[in-house]
Amino acid sequence: MSSVVVSLSGGKDSMYALYAALQEGLKVDYLMFIKIGGKAHLDNKWLLKFVSESIGIPAVSVGGRISDIRKALQQACLFQA
Repeated sequence: MSSVVVSLSGGKDSMYALYAALQEGLKVDYLMFIKIGGKAHLDNKWLLKFVSESIGIPAVSVGGRISDIRKALQQACLFQA
């Protein structure tokens, strides 16, 4: 089975994507918070830790550049360059 990472911003769309992935029986390996966007988005960072601890899925927080995201995925052995 493929590795699954859910990008979690704390908004309703990303929370629903996580819920749907879990309901489909996917094994979500990581939650990823991408530090980009306006103040409202960045204020949701606390939610990542809360959700991660509540459901037992590790969380990572990365910068908003493509290179930051790629590096985080490589470190998690989820992406092959």
